[in-house]
Amino acid sequence: MSNTLFIFINSTEVPSLRSLQTSINKLDFKLQLDPTYTAFDDHGYSPCVLNNSISAGFEITYEPAENITRGHPELREIAGPNDYCIQLSWTSSIKDYASAMIVSCALATDYNAIVSFEGEKPGSLKKLIANTQTIINEVDLNEEKNKITHTECEAIHNSDDIKQLFEHELRALIDEHIKSINLDSLLVISISNNTSLTGKTYSCTTTSGSLIDISSYSNLRAEQIELMSKWSEEPSPEQEAQWNAIENSLDAAEREDEKAIEKFREELNCWPEKPVILKIEWHKPDTVRLYFKDLNNASISLYALNSSIFGIEYRTENYIFNLSGNKIDMIK
Repeated sequence: MSNTLFIFINSTEVPSLRSLQTSINKLDFKLQLDPTYTAFDDHGYSPCVLNNSISAGFEITYEPAENITRGHPELREIAGPNDYCIQLSWTSSIKDYASAMIVSCALATDYNAIVSFEGEKPGSLKKLIANTQTIINEVDLNEEKNKITHTECEAIHNSDDIKQLFEHELRALIDEHIKSINLDSLLVISISNNTSLTGKTYSCTTTSGSLIDISSYSNLRAEQIELMSKWSEEPSPEQEAQWNAIENSLDAAEREDEKAIEKFREELNCWPEKPVILKIEWHKPDTVRLYFKDLNNASISLYALNSSIFGIEYRTENYIFNLSGNKIDMIK
């Protein structure tokens, strides 16, 4: 069963990604929004990172307030003069609940939004922020409990035990075959032993030795994440100039990646239907590379950038490993 925050706001005040992230940072909440978030255009699941390491997210919907308030006088009264409604929904995950609440606090604080949980009468901004902090504290408590119930190697980020286990699991892929390679939005490599490798930043060395690189867009977005993480108030003129320079390069980077993906698809058409893994390497801390039998040194490399949004996920039957930058975490 889903839960929904109705956030009534004037359409002229709906913030951009940069503005919303700045507002979150000013409140001292540790939530990193999806760098592809686009106001008004975003519909569906929006991932984010809570407390620098916890994957979370919520369903987001934008629509005119009258679509929500029609036939519901209590909602019409709550909406007041606001002409737009942002709906943030989640199911049972308290991490997702916390992320939605943090966004609602930022919208209420800096953009005059009215926040209602499931159509209930809104409370004060002070109470909204206090409730949000309580939920975040519960997330932190749950994370600590999870660590206690896990084995020692699971409870320690970046421990040698985790690294050794990760290398062991990778070695087990030798002589397994690739079931499928999906290039839609993410690179997803499904492997015959019911494991998978997923990444947003990757490259392919072809059988002829040329390099196909799909990293332009992700690298720019990762730069934006790094830039936003340094904002506690409004950006300085230098940060503003950096942001604008990156923003102006995104469209070209996206087109460049799209062309590279098409070349990658063409290369895959020349490969066997189920290529067999010859060798797999972890170039610490941030690159995983697969080589294949009878493919003349062709390889696929996945890269982990500093944000977990652009990390590498390796999923086995028993574990999920996440690489981001120079960090590795494991979930059982």
